[in-house]
Amino acid sequence: MKFSGMVGFSWTEERLIDGEASGIFDTHTEERHYKGDVLNMSYGFQKNNQVNDDAKVSKRISFVADPFAFSHFPGITYVVWMGFKWEVTNVEVNYPRLILSVGGIYNG
Repeated sequence: MKFSGMVGFSWTEERLIDGEASGIFDTHTEERHYKGDVLNMSYGFQKNNQVNDDAKVSKRISFVADPFAFSHFPGITYVVWMGFKWEVTNVEVNYPRLILSVGGIYNG
């Protein structure tokens, strides 16, 4: 199965005031579009103490990474796939590809 969607990157930076460190940190998020392959997929529900169970997807997505993705891969937080944001639980670097393990729905 093919993948074509957005990958969300997040990182924090210290805010500079008059060119000096302020001790205040801002979180930045950027989405980038990538194409690749869905390596495997399974779908189910995770039991919890809520009224409705959480949707749980277990899949791996592989895509050829650009320089931005390689330099920011520790900050990959979610993947947009099938109309939902899914949480990235693991990133495997297999040059020239990044392989993302995806779990439940992202709530960030």
